[in-house]
Amino acid sequence: MKMSKWMLGLAALVLAMAAIAPQTVQAAPRDSVWSVGDNTNQILKDGTLKIAKPLEYDDDSSQSSVNDSSTVINTAAYQVLMSSGGIVTLTSTPSVSTMTAAGIALSTGKTITLRGTSDANAVVLQDDDTLSGSQLELGATSRSLGLNDVLVLLYDASTSTTGRWLELSYSALD
Repeated sequence: MKMSKWMLGLAALVLAMAAIAPQTVQAAPRDSVWSVGDNTNQILKDGTLKIAKPLEYDDDSSQSSVNDSSTVINTAAYQVLMSSGGIVTLTSTPSVSTMTAAGIALSTGKTITLRGTSDANAVVLQDDDTLSGSQLELGATSRSLGLNDVLVLLYDASTSTTGRWLELSYSALD
């Protein structure tokens, strides 16, 4: 069963909130507030989010050269994909790694953002229904990442014996 984009978006929000401070999300009495983190950020009883302290971002980013169709994309949180010599359609299985750099299987909830750098040298990723073993569940048969195109993926270890990368969003900018 495939999850709707709305459900995936909600799951990503819940995971992002848990990443802020997974040890301190607590319910409060009806006339009070919900606290997240160190009590400086609050969800008020009327549903308003009050952010008194900016969220910290994990600067796990890289530039990935994709010059060969057998390239396996790594799992850095933000990646700029660069290729040369024309459009590269990945045929690697999996197309995006399901392991950490240390060789440990990923856990559910890992997200990555991929950004293309050139329309002439775009990187094309294929859905698992198109390329068996790609472990990508995309909203189309393939996604082409050209100049400033962005694809956001969420890893779900429970979707198969090997896990799957689920598309959260795709933006093809002209």
